Amino acid sequence: RPKIKISFPLENTEYDKNHRINVITSTTSKFPVSKVILYLNNELVDMTDKQPFNLNLIPSSTNSFVLGMNELKVVVYDSVYNKNESAITIKVR
Repeated sequence: RPKIKISFPLENTEYDKNHRINVITSTTSKFPVSKVILYLNNELVDMTDKQPFNLNLIPSSTNSFVLGMNELKVVVYDSVYNKNESAITIKVR
């Protein structure tokens, strides 16, 4: 299975609800990575199939953000449809 890690932002980092958050990931996989999907509180907010597999979001532009703690999750797929995920919590004010 591919592996993915959220390198940035760090766990429990606080952001203004209108701030653009650049999500930096690192991936490793036996097979080529085909895509990475970003979710905020289980709402799909960004997707990429291009290296370096970094994504963006503005919390207030989503339907699912709440003031306080939010789950930021990335899901990685490889070319043979294996998948894995990683999640952190961020604080939105």
